Amino acid sequence: MTFDSFYLPNIEYFVLLNSFEEIIIEANDNYQKQSFRNRCKILTTNKIDDLIIPVTKNKNKEIVKNIKIDYTQDWIRRHLGAIKAGYGKAPFFEYFFDEFQSVYLKKHDFLIDLNTDILTICLKLLKIKKNILFTENYVFNVKEDYRGVINPKINFDKLSIYKPFEYSQNFGEKFVPNLSIIDTLMCQGPNTLKIIESSRGNMNIFYESDVLGISVKN
Repeated sequence: MTFDSFYLPNIEYFVLLNSFEEIIIEANDNYQKQSFRNRCKILTTNKIDDLIIPVTKNKNKEIVKNIKIDYTQDWIRRHLGAIKAGYGKAPFFEYFFDEFQSVYLKKHDFLIDLNTDILTICLKLLKIKKNILFTENYVFNVKEDYRGVINPKINFDKLSIYKPFEYSQNFGEKFVPNLSIIDTLMCQGPNTLKIIESSRGNMNIFYESDVLGISVKN
């Protein structure tokens, strides 16, 4: 399968990832603004917090693998502070936080390297073994193409990939679905993989559903 490089991906992303033995991350398409490539959603004191990584601006279109992180903004302190505020009292915070913090402190130059490092840690914590490859060039038509499918403009209930499976969260009385995987890891720890498996929708409907009018290509 081919899909996008995301920052601290949501549960829907991991439902997809866990459905295939090999994953290919698109590194050569044009970078899309306002996507999950540089943002995620976590839960803090009864509200959803959008964490956004600033990237350097270019006049011309840049491909994903060339997008650099903007460190003139103090975003690392903001993101780590939000994660601490949201999950500092979560059951598995003390077990996992240092793993994530170590990635931020590396100060990767490129966004795709940060995202891949975080994805690798998530897979390790989930005990999911996957062969991760990267595209060498951009190809418009590829088999099992999920590029552009999961994005902030398409709510998960418009697809059939993810079916919310409720678990105990750190804040609020009402369950908030499809947050970043860090929410599930911090709150549920080793049970996260079972939650991912229980959140799998009817993938056959998605495969066959052109009537949704949703393009799976950028």
